[in-house]
Amino acid sequence: MATIVNQKIVSQKQCPTIGTIKNVEAIYKKYAELPTITSGTIGIESETQNVKIKIYQAQKDLINDKVEKYSTEYLLQRNNVMDHNNNNNNNNKNNNHNFKKITSSAIPNPLNCMYETTSPDGEYVIKLICMPNKDGKKKYFFDIYGINKRLHRISLDKHHGDVILKNPFHNGFSWAKPSSSFFQQKLVYIAEGKKDAPTLTSRKPNILSFFNDIDDVDNNTTNETKYYTKTSEYEFEDDYGEQLENIKYPQPYVLTFDRTGWYQIDTIVTNKKNIAFGTPIFTSNNKSIVCTGWGNIQLRRPGIIYYNTRPSKLYQIYLPSTDDNTKNETKMKCITLNIETDYSCCNPAFINDTLVYLTTIKTQRHNSASRLKCMKYDPANDTFFCISNDILIDVQPCIIPIAISIDGETAITTSSEECDSDAAPTGSFNGIYDRGTWPTKQLFLNEDVIVFSSSNHSCMDMYFYNLKSRSIYQFEISHFLRADKNEGYACRVLASKDNLILWTFAKRNMMERVFLTDVLSLKTTIVGKMSSPHAKSKSKSSSTITLQATSFENTLLDQMIHSITSKIITLEKDDILYQGILSFPPPKDEQLNEEIHLPLIVMPHGGPHSNILANQDIIVALMNTLGYGVLCLNYRGSLGFGMNSESSLPGNIGRNDVVDCNALLQYTLKTYEKIFNSKDIFVVGGSHGGFLTAHLISQYPDLYNAACK
Repeated sequence: MATIVNQKIVSQKQCPTIGTIKNVEAIYKKYAELPTITSGTIGIESETQNVKIKIYQAQKDLINDKVEKYSTEYLLQRNNVMDHNNNNNNNNKNNNHNFKKITSSAIPNPLNCMYETTSPDGEYVIKLICMPNKDGKKKYFFDIYGINKRLHRISLDKHHGDVILKNPFHNGFSWAKPSSSFFQQKLVYIAEGKKDAPTLTSRKPNILSFFNDIDDVDNNTTNETKYYTKTSEYEFEDDYGEQLENIKYPQPYVLTFDRTGWYQIDTIVTNKKNIAFGTPIFTSNNKSIVCTGWGNIQLRRPGIIYYNTRPSKLYQIYLPSTDDNTKNETKMKCITLNIETDYSCCNPAFINDTLVYLTTIKTQRHNSASRLKCMKYDPANDTFFCISNDILIDVQPCIIPIAISIDGETAITTSSEECDSDAAPTGSFNGIYDRGTWPTKQLFLNEDVIVFSSSNHSCMDMYFYNLKSRSIYQFEISHFLRADKNEGYACRVLASKDNLILWTFAKRNMMERVFLTDVLSLKTTIVGKMSSPHAKSKSKSSSTITLQATSFENTLLDQMIHSITSKIITLEKDDILYQGILSFPPPKDEQLNEEIHLPLIVMPHGGPHSNILANQDIIVALMNTLGYGVLCLNYRGSLGFGMNSESSLPGNIGRNDVVDCNALLQYTLKTYEKIFNSKDIFVVGGSHGGFLTAHLISQYPDLYNAACK
């Protein structure tokens, strides 16, 4: 067991980086202050067709106890863009340098800038500014910028409460589709509904707090009668709690503006405080918006941030027109089917006149796999209608084999008549698991293909879905990088547009890197014809470029991260797979033929319907750097293993999960007996992981040296 002796940490003599507590603190700061990539966007300049990439990042400031946000912009030029109508193989020579970096710049966001968004045509940028008043209350503004100056500063306090920037209500501001009235721009967003002012008396009463007695009030010499009234200022109003405190009535608002200085903000929902709205988007004719709505919000608020199974519906809200006499009345209707009453319906997105969205059935589980469904939209009549085969991707009971697409080309060029999954190498798919990775803002690679990420056992993979052929393909990451399922990795889609994909890749021994891939630049095939998914392109390096990579200034620490060994351990019980992610520092050269006996930390995840991915994790990396092995556990019931695994845990909590954790540990100690010390085992977990920690030390009291919840 690790002990502290004379301000020095002593664990095992073989641990390569053990030092003073100050050294450990310095290493932790190095990890904690690494920037994390939060999101990204792809823009195409209309005139030059240059590609504008924007990557948003966050970085902890441990000294001032805050998080700094900034963005990095890249302007890329597409060189020798392939003519896909020409099937001449000589065109391959034109693809040696598909991208050329023109400029790149890191732009720190102002401390008071909470969020920013750019219009589809790139002419306007809106920044949400938050400034505290003298009394400490937040005051919000919209700063609207044109090409070379600020056009507006709009105070939002008189229109609504705080602008909501947290999931599940917020998924980015949505711009209206380009139309003939280009002089005006429209934007829809979610904010706290304006609280109705109490109607108490014609004269302003003196408000008495619940904590004061009437006798304590200073009675000035006046003839006016004093009114001591319990107003709404002191009434308790429930909010969503946890990370959504102070959010009570999320409502959609539409900002309309032009470059002359005119603007207006419309409250498009009135008297609907029994419904909480989120994730609004415009329809293709800009006459209405589609929102997710959670009903009966007074009955059950807390936990919504962690529940994708909380029932919700999709609503169409009609925007008021200038000649509408019923402007003050909300016109809205539910567009999801009655059979979806016990489903959550969320993350709506348009491609042409098709609306796609995710649905998850209400279950005992707080998190579950989702379906991808669709419905058609009639822009002439501003109405939606359902189709018979509306399920695009269904939930999967367990792993299913699917075709692999080299760089996405097969997924794009395959038609429904040519689809033959038997002719391609098999990937794997367990269902859609949206852990905040569903790229609603830029979901579509083109008019036919959706790109998304999803948990695949302990890894995260990228998938293509072809709307025409209704086929799903797995992105072949190993075409570019060393991506081994036995080691683990995480591939995350940030955005996709115009056959470009912005994505990240990370492993236990690799910091997250950002890549941009042009999926049509690999081969000189005609779009619409089947290409061989077996062949690897000779020009693979030109189709994907590395935009950004996180690294340490400390070269030694960087080398230690890259030297970490990572292994995926897979076991099976009752025909259900479960896994452990093992990582540990390598032995020194003089220890290669010796038993090094490292201490081992066991980490079950919370949830319980959650999972741990084999990506870069600062706590795991810190422990590995300090000389500890770490075993992260995905027991039966974890996400990413199919519906059979999910449904096996309810009713067996405290049994199946505990047995799986112990089985993975015993297998590790037996298989790696020369590496780990069976008498130096620790366990740590939070939430359901803390529950399992208590079970493990009570059911196996002689196995663990220490536990931490």
